[in-house]
Order: sequence, then C-alpha cells, then structure tokens
Amino acid sequence: MFVSSITNTMKIYKLQTKEHEEYGGLGVIVDTGRPYFEPLNGTVVAHDIIEHTVKPHLCSVTDELLALGGIMAGRVEHGWAHYGGAWRSISSDDVAVEVARLAENCFHGQGYFCKKEVSSYLKDKEIEQEIRIAVASGIREAESEVKADLDYDVNSATAWICKGYQAYKKRFRGLDGYSIANHLFDEIAGCCAKLIADGDEDRTAFLHVEFNSYRCFLRDDFL
Repeated sequence: MFVSSITNTMKIYKLQTKEHEEYGGLGVIVDTGRPYFEPLNGTVVAHDIIEHTVKPHLCSVTDELLALGGIMAGRVEHGWAHYGGAWRSISSDDVAVEVARLAENCFHGQGYFCKKEVSSYLKDKEIEQEIRIAVASGIREAESEVKADLDYDVNSATAWICKGYQAYKKRFRGLDGYSIANHLFDEIAGCCAKLIADGDEDRTAFLHVEFNSYRCFLRDDFL
C-alpha cells in the first residue's frame, strides 16, 4: 500500500491515470491498499480516501458495506450535494442503491453478501433505523432486478454499515465534520478531475491530503 504519513493529519496517496478496460475513457486509480478498484472519476477517489476505512477489510463486499457507513456519517449527515445538470443532495436512498448493486453482484457470484455475521449498534437509533431501511430497500430492489428471492441478512448488513459509521466518526474525531465531508471531499475530487482533464494515460502523481486544514494538492514527485 502506498500511503505515507508526513504528520498525524497528512497523508500522501499514489494516483495513476488509466483507461477503463470495459467502459473506455480515462480515470484515476488511488492506492489505498485495495487491489480491486477500477479507474474512475474523482468523486470515487474521494470516497475511497475519506469514506472507506483506513485498513481494508479482507472481504471486498464487507469493505464496501463499511464504506457505506462512512457515506452515512460523512456526506449524508453533512448535506453534501453536487451539480450534474441540477443540484442534488446525497441521502440514504443512495446507500440503498449501493446495497442493491452489491446484492446483485453477489447473486451473480461476485462475492458473499455479509459473509461474516456481526453485531453493532448506534446510540442514535434514528440513524440506525435509517440504515436498516436502506439495506432492506436495497435488497428488495436487487430481488426485483434478478427476479429471485435473496435470503440476505439485513441485520448483519446493517451492523457492518454501523461499524463503518463508527469508524468514520472515530477517524475524524476532533476535526470539523462538515469541512471533511464537503470541502475536502470536493478538493480531492477536483484534483483528480484535473489529472483526467490533462488527458495523459499512465501518468503517476502524488496527492498530498492535509486533513486538519481540509486541503490537498498534487505533485508529480513524491517529496
């Protein structure tokens, strides 16, 4: 994994531009120790850096469920919005969509949905219930798409997302949650968008992220 710590609040991430083999178009891969990520846009890279847990989970599906907890604790809780023809805020409905995607992939043999059962709860029962509703909705949507009864464990999936929520809160304790989930998230996405716009395939760059000042910058060399 190519992540180097300069201080307790600065990290350096290795980025590489690649053309997506299936969809075409240039994208960015970030090295966070997860070998299964595709070259995609800057929003995905920001998600990988901020909302995924620092230590990857060995199960890629569980790793994604944990990251959904990061989305809930970060962008959903702090009202992140983006412009894609019209302003749109992220919500737990987006988490449900991601659960559906994971469930469909598992149905088609791309991993096991909640391979390991876990128990985890949030003090805020409203948020926990919101997560549970999103999980159940996502599984129902997947069942509709694959036209099969998916006997997937809603409780365990909810618990893994709750664990991701807790991990996010612990990681950024003492920092301004709004600035992490909005300003820094968009700063990272913007740096990656610049790399993609430059149009150079197989370019390597290093993204310096200063979490305590909510800023980041690119360098072509490490130091």
